[in-house]
Amino acid sequence: MNPEAKRVYPLRSYVYCTQCGRRMFGNHMRGHRYLACTPKKQWRPAGHPATIRVREDTLLTTLEGFLNRRVFGAYRADLLDLNIKALDDAAEQERLDRIASLGGRSPRTRPKASAYVCPEHGVTAK
Repeated sequence: MNPEAKRVYPLRSYVYCTQCGRRMFGNHMRGHRYLACTPKKQWRPAGHPATIRVREDTLLTTLEGFLNRRVFGAYRADLLDLNIKALDDAAEQERLDRIASLGGRSPRTRPKASAYVCPEHGVTAK
């Protein structure tokens, strides 16, 4: 950060405009700090207003609430378990779809348990 800067915008490098994808910059107006996007007319996509401003205090409050609930909240372990289960379920479904696309057989079909015999020790794997 520039030590001579009059204002600090903590989210400045992290917030991007959803309309054009450009990084938003810090802006001060009427006693409030904003993150703004004001691309030149020739670079502005169709439907993009001349200026988009979002109050920084609103973004910070929303971000703080999200972090407190979803990252640092009391139920974070439960949320993590649910997210991991959802990922596991999706991976299992993807695996089943892959097997179905192969005609119902797994690409690495394992031999039946009766094939795991050790005649030397008389052991059969079950």
